[in-house]
Amino acid sequence: MFDLGSFIVNAPEKPGVYQMIDKQKNIIYIGKAKNLKNRLSHYRHVSNNDRVLMMVSKIDSIILTLTKTEEEALLLENNLIKSHRPIYNVLLKDDKSYPYIVLTDHPIPRLLWYRGKKNNRWKFFGPYPSIEIARTTIDLLMKVFLLRTCTDMNFANRARPCLNYQIKQCSAPCVASIQPEEYLKSVHQAVDFLTNSSSLLIDKLESKMIAMSQVEQYEQAREVRDHIRQLRSLQRKQRIDAPDDQRIDVLACELPYLHHLMILDGKIQRSEFIPVIDKLHQEPEAIIEEILNRLYDELPAYWLPEEVLINNIKTTVCVHSKEISLRNGVSDREKAWMDIALQSLRDNTSRHSHKNTLFQKRFHDLRALLNIEHLGHIDCVDISHHQGDQTVGAVVHCTSSGFRKDCYRRYLIQHEHKLLNNDVYSMHQTLVRHLKECQLKKRLPELLLVDGGLTQLQAAIVALEEVGCFVPVLAIAKGPGRRSGKETLFRWNPQLLEAEQLDLRAHEPAFLLLQQIRDEAHRFVITWQKKRQVHKSLSSPLDAFKGLGSEKKLQLLRTFGGWQGLIKISFEQLISIKGIGRKTAERLMDFLNHVG
Repeated sequence: MFDLGSFIVNAPEKPGVYQMIDKQKNIIYIGKAKNLKNRLSHYRHVSNNDRVLMMVSKIDSIILTLTKTEEEALLLENNLIKSHRPIYNVLLKDDKSYPYIVLTDHPIPRLLWYRGKKNNRWKFFGPYPSIEIARTTIDLLMKVFLLRTCTDMNFANRARPCLNYQIKQCSAPCVASIQPEEYLKSVHQAVDFLTNSSSLLIDKLESKMIAMSQVEQYEQAREVRDHIRQLRSLQRKQRIDAPDDQRIDVLACELPYLHHLMILDGKIQRSEFIPVIDKLHQEPEAIIEEILNRLYDELPAYWLPEEVLINNIKTTVCVHSKEISLRNGVSDREKAWMDIALQSLRDNTSRHSHKNTLFQKRFHDLRALLNIEHLGHIDCVDISHHQGDQTVGAVVHCTSSGFRKDCYRRYLIQHEHKLLNNDVYSMHQTLVRHLKECQLKKRLPELLLVDGGLTQLQAAIVALEEVGCFVPVLAIAKGPGRRSGKETLFRWNPQLLEAEQLDLRAHEPAFLLLQQIRDEAHRFVITWQKKRQVHKSLSSPLDAFKGLGSEKKLQLLRTFGGWQGLIKISFEQLISIKGIGRKTAERLMDFLNHVG
């Protein structure tokens, strides 16, 4: 048994993060502390909370990570909780990320808003509290600096400028109406504005406006003046330099559910319903403080509110080292916002509770029909390809509380030529990789559902035997004409070592659950496969040639009418292109003759 007292004696009196591990090597709780020794000592003296006592009894080891400051500990704690989702931590079931503005890596880049994981290809700015603010910022920067709005596919295939060029809201780099060097200067100005150099940029524009008016270029000077006014307006909104009553944050709280509103300039910029999982039954104030830290963890300090309106708590909490006051609404306007938040909370709570009840009933019915001792979650596997190309596999994870999208997985299948369009091979490869991952995480599915018939079921059984584990397996085959409700179900009988057909259509809740999970797996895998197919259609064989940058390759494709035109050019035509020397041209001609 773990000796917590002995561990605390040697614990450091420094800030950091502690991870509690059980005997199965699962992380059951993650916490932060300004003083680790003092914080861990708290768990020795808890006597009035059965949940905490149960958690402490499960501890097999504790891992400490020291940090320089309490703020670093908070950031690390948030990241670890999102990654591991320990069962005893307060979890936000519908944890949404804030949107970013990104600059793409295209030779003629554009700005767009993005929500999701960061990558190393794009340049990120933000995050922003709402999509509306990010979109407004992008729209204005595009109009001021005449940046393109078209997709990369439209950009590569345009033969004449679009309407935005005609109304002077784009410089039409797609048809070379502006030199790439000049366009990139405008891009750099937009980037300067987004990277807190907005005041310097506005000063430069003011100098340019004065210079134009001195040489009597009044029309151009007026355009620059309008741009300055628009940028100053955007600058105020980005930094929230408006009066305090124009920024209101509201949190309607009826645990275990919350509804958060962020209001700016009298408009709701962000509205989200937050179901909370709290297995330790902590005090409401502690839960609210942890939730606010999670809600605002990505935002820059200048986006944090001074106070939050809440319906049933009056206190002060610390969010990222900033004191935020929680108070009730006083004015009629504040009460009106709180009423909206409460109405939204109760409406969403009713629908969420109904959805949970429905899922739980369907899980219960399915468990009883299949005679499974415990059924808490189901993994469903599906395969998708395009005429044997771009084959992918995917797994969705469904629990009795609904789908867990953070547990979804995608797998790219590498085929030998003779195995193209082989669903059985793809199913086997996907399951082997997924089950091995589940074994490492000690989280095997309690029921495995495969989209397909007997052959796919057999592939699943072979994969389970190869990995060395066994879980109940069902296969759901499409009915005649792919009609919904006519599906055939097969289950593997381990005693008879053969498949048996099931008919659950009379048991509507269980049958509908399997259909719903299968449809979600199909949606997930098809969406990813289509994205990969689109990405492939935008690529060119020229991408494989080493020695030319992406901008020069794009120039060649435009100059000679795409790949089909490029493979027909002569050596003399190639060396006439500025920036391509004789040696590079010789290598490229060899490449074109070989590949083309």
